[in-house]
Amino acid sequence: MEGDPGVTRARKELQLLQRSIYASLQKEAASLLGRTPVGIRNYERTYRRELERLEKKAKPISMARLVSRARDADVLLIGDYHTYGQSQRAALRLLRELTLKIPPRDMVLGVECIASQHQHSLDQWLRGQISESQFLRAVQYDEAWGFPWENYRGLFHFARDHGMEIVALNRPRDLLPPLAAIPNAKRAGDLGARDEWAAGLVVDELLRPRARKMIAIYGEYHLSPSHMPASIREIARRNGLRPPELLVLHQNRDELFWKLAAKGLEQHASLIALEGNHLCVFSGTPWTKLQSLVNWIRGDLARFVDEDEGDAEEEFLQWMRIYGNGVSRFFQIPDANYSTLHLAKWEDLQGGPRWWKRLLQAQERFYLREDETSVLVYVASFSENAAAEVASVHLLHHDNPRKRPFRGTRSSAMDDFAASVLDHAFGFLGSLLINPRRKCDFPADHEARVRELRRNPKQALFAHELASRKLFLTLIARRRFERKALEKNLVGIAPETLFTTSRFLGHWLGSRLHESLLHGERTTEQVRLFFFERRRADAWLRLEELFGEFASKPRKKQSKRDSL
Repeated sequence: MEGDPGVTRARKELQLLQRSIYASLQKEAASLLGRTPVGIRNYERTYRRELERLEKKAKPISMARLVSRARDADVLLIGDYHTYGQSQRAALRLLRELTLKIPPRDMVLGVECIASQHQHSLDQWLRGQISESQFLRAVQYDEAWGFPWENYRGLFHFARDHGMEIVALNRPRDLLPPLAAIPNAKRAGDLGARDEWAAGLVVDELLRPRARKMIAIYGEYHLSPSHMPASIREIARRNGLRPPELLVLHQNRDELFWKLAAKGLEQHASLIALEGNHLCVFSGTPWTKLQSLVNWIRGDLARFVDEDEGDAEEEFLQWMRIYGNGVSRFFQIPDANYSTLHLAKWEDLQGGPRWWKRLLQAQERFYLREDETSVLVYVASFSENAAAEVASVHLLHHDNPRKRPFRGTRSSAMDDFAASVLDHAFGFLGSLLINPRRKCDFPADHEARVRELRRNPKQALFAHELASRKLFLTLIARRRFERKALEKNLVGIAPETLFTTSRFLGHWLGSRLHESLLHGERTTEQVRLFFFERRRADAWLRLEELFGEFASKPRKKQSKRDSL
């Protein structure tokens, strides 16, 4: 792999933190899973051996090149990590990109999560003849598959809304012929039989008089060259077809991630071309991926629907303790006390001012100090990103009884805005230490979104979205952040718009801070001095200093759409 910009001390310290989290999760996952059956271990061993060979000639590739190669392939195989929602979201983003190049009806989506005997029920749902809940019961989703439906729901609805057919690829256990009748099954048992079955359905599509592009989302281990790809080629040959053009997109390979990290490339090389027709996309990190598996095994994913909210809240607070401890160790600051922190519910905040309700509708996060001994936190949904971000803000203020909440008054607008931007900046920076693949909107993304909302205002996610994005762009265009010059832009603005703009600006600054740390342009000591030792200094002067530093260092145009 080419390119080694050097690994700074901060980067090395960060990798030690990340590897310690990863190692801890590996141990927990191993203890929860128990001993893996021999057949699966051999199948996995083959996958790791073959992927390691493919990665010897790894090199970065652009999104445009990925989409071009996917457009030209007969079959696109996308690796799936079933418990990790980011895996399915990356597949959905690629599907969206492809529909800009190929008519959706010229593509068909193949899925592992539905067994083939339920194709009729799947077709009924696609035609709108049964509801989603009826469909899930008919295909016995929870019993037969069991991984979170919310992870896959976006893919299914996108396909249906765009007129794409969906093919159920998984092998029906009750309808399978003897394993001896399936050539690959003799080597790989049940997993090999599933490869053969799915490959046969893929080739069925290629045999149609007017073949459509098959996009199959299947478990990562199945995509090793000698597994499902080999089965597709062999079955195509037996049916008199030319060798189909395959493109195999692996996702979030742990070993490759650590190799990139050792060269300081893990932040920017999110799309990697491997040898031959194999690629790898990074939409997450090894530890956040593994965390999703541990959560699923332990049943934590049920927190979204479980009536026992107390367990979910305690789990979220535990994540905050773990991630907060990691951030405190990285910056060498005292860890926070979490015993005074309480999670608020939607109804707890309904008695506040009207602009609070608008922020709740925008799914904003609140960090409110009620008094000297109590802190209230509101998050719209429990996630690792939310836990890391709120924990980082708590590190800033847990021992500061003078910390004021965002008040939303005209007289406090300037001070509230500056303090909120700095809180969001450090919160986002802390979350990036835990999940460096987390995305924020860059100026180019705000510009694109403003154009969309001007064309169709009804697409707004919340009432003040357009106003907040326009204000962000107005502020970011400035070279200096002088208080007097900006009063006319900020005083009199609706509180909800100010708060959301402070998040947009804070996340952008947090992203720039993270990048400057990794490039050795800033040390952990400097970050600690700015955010902790100077935290009681005038917030506006500190914001002016931080913004001025980054505004004087223009960077190439970036977009969150540059990667999956």
